[in-house]
Amino acid sequence: MMNYKNINGKKKGQDDRMDGMRCFLGRRLVCKRNPVARTAGRSQFVLTHPVRKVLSGEAVASSGLDGFSAHRGGGLAPIRGSERNSLISKIDLVQVVDFHDVSRYFSVLRCFQWNRLVVCGMTPEKLFHELLGLGLNWEVVESRFERESGTVFLEIRETPKLWEAARCPQDGGVAFCYDHTEVLSWRHLNIFQHRCEITCRLPRGKCRQCGHVFRVRPPWEGLSTHFTKEFEAFALLLMREMPVSKAAEIIGETDTRLWRMLFRQVDAAYAQADFSNVCCVGVDEMQMRKGHDYLSVFADLVAKRVLFAVEGKDQATWVHFVQALEKHNGHRHAITQASMDMSQAYQNGVAENCRNAQVVFDKFHVLKNANEAVDKVRRAELRVGGWSVLQALRQSQWLWRKNPENLTEKEQARMAQIKDKNLVTAKAYQMRLVLQDIYRSSHAGMAQNRLRVWCRWVRWVARFYKHNLMASMVKLAKMVQNHMKGILAHWKWGVTNAFMEGLNSVFSATKRKARGYRSPVHLITMLYFVAGKLRLPQF
Repeated sequence: MMNYKNINGKKKGQDDRMDGMRCFLGRRLVCKRNPVARTAGRSQFVLTHPVRKVLSGEAVASSGLDGFSAHRGGGLAPIRGSERNSLISKIDLVQVVDFHDVSRYFSVLRCFQWNRLVVCGMTPEKLFHELLGLGLNWEVVESRFERESGTVFLEIRETPKLWEAARCPQDGGVAFCYDHTEVLSWRHLNIFQHRCEITCRLPRGKCRQCGHVFRVRPPWEGLSTHFTKEFEAFALLLMREMPVSKAAEIIGETDTRLWRMLFRQVDAAYAQADFSNVCCVGVDEMQMRKGHDYLSVFADLVAKRVLFAVEGKDQATWVHFVQALEKHNGHRHAITQASMDMSQAYQNGVAENCRNAQVVFDKFHVLKNANEAVDKVRRAELRVGGWSVLQALRQSQWLWRKNPENLTEKEQARMAQIKDKNLVTAKAYQMRLVLQDIYRSSHAGMAQNRLRVWCRWVRWVARFYKHNLMASMVKLAKMVQNHMKGILAHWKWGVTNAFMEGLNSVFSATKRKARGYRSPVHLITMLYFVAGKLRLPQF
């Protein structure tokens, strides 16, 4: 039975509410009612054994017990039996309980619904140690805030346990602490709105067998020597969504340092990329800047990722691509389809470097050439036509590039007026629609017959027009006839360059948003970063 004293003179065991204290602690305690608290109109009980600390307040206690917390207003959490026994064996405190309704809280005590204790032994250094996940080999020895610079500094050093597992990187021998470097710093994620830097004098180990001296790599260091892993992951997240200069402004670093970090991250991730499953490749040129400066971009059309990019758009670009492919476990003769435009340089590159690859001419490029041929017919007719032709074709460039089902009501009315005038441009537009309809053929044999008929039709119609107005359409028919094999491969493999064209459009917007890039190296790095699907750190 618990023994307690009451200043009102009540006998032992008279107040059942005190049974909760015995039920909770399971040991002898002396409880006294505080007479001072009576003047304030509230009851206050003081547990006086064993005595270590007295903390007045709202259910706040202090002990050396890790993992317990107290909450204002009585936010309670249940304690299991095993936790209760552990608590009874470790408790070492004196608590001042200041409640208006003592009976309600003693009932809570009876059911072991005790407020988790605030661990006053958790110093800021221990807190940062847990947040950084340093383990047993490192410890935070000091944390300070410099108000002038608004920077939080965390000083870290190694513990003796580090050398129990330290091994020489050359022969794996046992190492010991040789000396320390000068003080190094790493930029870490901000603490609230304040900049945070980690400082440490990194230890250098020496092998007992070979005598090799090496620097120990800390667990928080990223690929860049001045950033932590978490900071690099956050910076990469920003740079993927916005220009590097804007990301540098947000996180308070220079864009030069961020570009260096990006180069290291992309180079390390690209070196680990695996191209062993690449069998279907698409290639297209991408303009770097105004003029004739181009990149040749190679992509995996199955995995939808960029494989390689190099300056130029000539035959030599395939040589560089094949070399990069074989460095990443790929093989040149494993490529079975190569989708491209009508570039003769790309065709020669495939023939010389990838003997098993079937050239597939993309549907988009064929119809693109057809649209350009129709526009050339329109311009030629404007030059030789009269006033009525000028009124009919005036400001109609985009009208001929749309399909009939995509025309607005106003455009449909104008198209009906143009058809009555029997224009050459309308006939070329009809040829383009027929060519587009051929791609709806069910198999390659049917498509081949229809393409041959279409080519003969174009040449036959062109003879009835003077001034060589249909020259561009005749040239288109000749191109289709000369590239028949690659065009028909579309029905066999079903490969298109849609991913390449979409990538070109999206990345052109990225370039405009960034106001261009300093060099082709920056452009290629950003291309790998955005569309290469590399394994980069995630935030």
